[in-house]
Amino acid sequence: MKKQAETFENPLVPHAVLQQMYAGMKALRALEPNAAALAAGGHSLRGEEACRASSLLSLGAGDLVSDVPGSAVRTQRRGAAVLETMAPGVLLLPSIAAAIERLSLAVGAASALRVQGESRLVLLYARAGEVSPAVWKQSFGTAGRRELPIIFLVLPRAGKQRSDRISDRAQNWGVPGMPVDAADAVALYRVMQESVLRARGGDGPALIECVSWQPAGAATQTVDVLKAMRRVLSVRGLLPVKARSHAVPQPK
Repeated sequence: MKKQAETFENPLVPHAVLQQMYAGMKALRALEPNAAALAAGGHSLRGEEACRASSLLSLGAGDLVSDVPGSAVRTQRRGAAVLETMAPGVLLLPSIAAAIERLSLAVGAASALRVQGESRLVLLYARAGEVSPAVWKQSFGTAGRRELPIIFLVLPRAGKQRSDRISDRAQNWGVPGMPVDAADAVALYRVMQESVLRARGGDGPALIECVSWQPAGAATQTVDVLKAMRRVLSVRGLLPVKARSHAVPQPK
């Protein structure tokens, strides 16, 4: 009887990180606000789980996060616990309702880190379409010119996607822009890791735009990001994942 070949483990995305990612996505899915909370201005995390888990797992203690107003990750007690488990020691910037002011605050915080010569960085989450191209252009110009340690992450838009993505313009405005499939947690993690190394090394900002790819003719997003990640783990024989798996130390 032939011995079953061992599953290849990518050193850049170890099995422990894949399990950590999936457990984190499940925890984020469990934070989905109810109808009353959404009506009161809450922000749904549906479809964002891969974007958030992959980016949070790449952060270190002392890094700063600017989240969208109403996000369950920052407004609920359970959300705070999930954040602390996935990214221990990160600090949350005030979540200002006005997107322009929140963006300015994040860029200002990154400027302070740059002046102080620290290796910490700022991760800014933004909803697709909540900031105008003119505002992005100004922010990118400042961040790129000063080589600020900030990563702009655009969360996926529900429903039909616009053809004019901000990542297509970012390079001309001074910041490398990368569109990534919002359902591909592994690809998002790799891009985030590269962006983090760039920011910590003093090479400036980056934009990651999570895009919900859709089959031709589809009116709404059909890919369940959690099921997609579960398939990745299943193929590698990494299931089941224990609830505490997302607390393993992140790779150095």
